[in-house]
Amino acid sequence: MKRFAAVVLLLSAPVSTASAQSLVPPTVRVRQAAPTMPADPGFELAVHTGLSVVDTFGGILGVRVTRNFSDVIAGEVTVDRVDIVDGHRRHVAELGVRTLFASRNGRRTYLNAGLAAGSGLPQAWSPVIGIGSQTDWAGPCALRAELQVLTRPFEEPHGYGRSVGWRVNLGLAIGIQ
Repeated sequence: MKRFAAVVLLLSAPVSTASAQSLVPPTVRVRQAAPTMPADPGFELAVHTGLSVVDTFGGILGVRVTRNFSDVIAGEVTVDRVDIVDGHRRHVAELGVRTLFASRNGRRTYLNAGLAAGSGLPQAWSPVIGIGSQTDWAGPCALRAELQVLTRPFEEPHGYGRSVGWRVNLGLAIGIQ
C-alpha cells in the first residue's frame, strides 16, 4: 500500500516541462511532422494530353498555368497543340476560371468556364465549359482529368445550326508556392 501511495503522490506532483522531457526516453520523444503542401499551392504548372473532337478527331498535347486565388477559385491559362488525324495541326489557347464544386475521398471536383481561341479553327473563338477532377496533392504533384465542351466550335454545313466540340484531358500538375 505504501508503494501505491508513493506512485500516486509522484504522479500528482507538479512537474516542469524540462524535467518531464528528461523522464521520457529518447526513443519515445515526439518528432515534429514534416511540412506538407497546403490544400492548393499558389501556382500550378500542368502538362496534359487528351482527345479533341471539334470537327474531326485530334490528339492534344498542352500545358496549363493555374493561379489559385483561394482553395475555391483559380484562374487558368492553357495552350494546346491539336494534331488532327488528316495531318493538320491547330494551336488553341484558353483563358478560364475554375471553381471548386465538391471535395471528397482525396478528390476534388471542379467546374470551369472560359474562352478558347485558336489557329485553324472554323470559328475564331468559342466559349468553353467543363468539369474536372483532381487528386489531393501528394507532395508537389496531383493528377487531373477534365471534360470540356466547346459551345461554338464551327457552323454546320449549309448554316443549319451549330454543333458542339468535346475535349478530354488527363494531366499531371506540379504545385509551386
